[in-house]
Amino acid sequence: MSTTMLRLRVDFRLFSRALSYNDDIFGELRPYDVVGAPAVGLSATWFPAAAFTDEWYRHIGLDIAGQYAFALSSQNADGETFPTSALQWDVGAYGRLPLGRHEIGLLLGVGGESFVIDDTASGVSPEVPGVSYVNARVGGRVRVFVTDGISVRAEGGYRFVFGAGAITDAEWFPRASIGAADAQVGVSYELAYGFYADVGFAMRRYFYSFNPEPGDPWIAGGAADQYFIGNVSMGWYLP
Repeated sequence: MSTTMLRLRVDFRLFSRALSYNDDIFGELRPYDVVGAPAVGLSATWFPAAAFTDEWYRHIGLDIAGQYAFALSSQNADGETFPTSALQWDVGAYGRLPLGRHEIGLLLGVGGESFVIDDTASGVSPEVPGVSYVNARVGGRVRVFVTDGISVRAEGGYRFVFGAGAITDAEWFPRASIGAADAQVGVSYELAYGFYADVGFAMRRYFYSFNPEPGDPWIAGGAADQYFIGNVSMGWYLP
């Protein structure tokens, strides 16, 4: 699989999200948690030059990934239900270095992630700011074959966050600075030629410094917005 032209993977995922604040001086900010939310995911890596050349640039490819949550809603302490949506995506360039069947590589790309909790139909606010991240990402990837049919994968990256949506609006934290990091691990098992199953675990963590000033609507030192994702997947590769 380390010199394949195309790799595809479709995931069923369960994920959790925890938004928490630090140095909330007046104790007025509402944290947010969701556990075991379902989602579907898709990832693909394509090396177009591998179809017609053996030169080094056959190992430069396009890498995409995405996640869409479904059957997702939020509730407050009074039992009121709020429509909720969540979406995540990444797209970028991937350069690999095959080491026999094994592989290491570098990723450079852009991505986005949103998690929005809307008001109820009667206009009740969830009192939780929506986020809509836009970022540039640099990362690394490793795949090691333990046996002919079993491989272990690992990936990690840092995200330079350029925007975060409503949480940085004037009514929340307009002076916030944000960074993010992510990591994932997984194990793949080849079922038949070209097809494989995969199980894995991933996390993304966005970290905030709010830089508050007197007169701001909310006073806190910062926050962490953290996601944990487990996947069970089916995949296919083209040599």
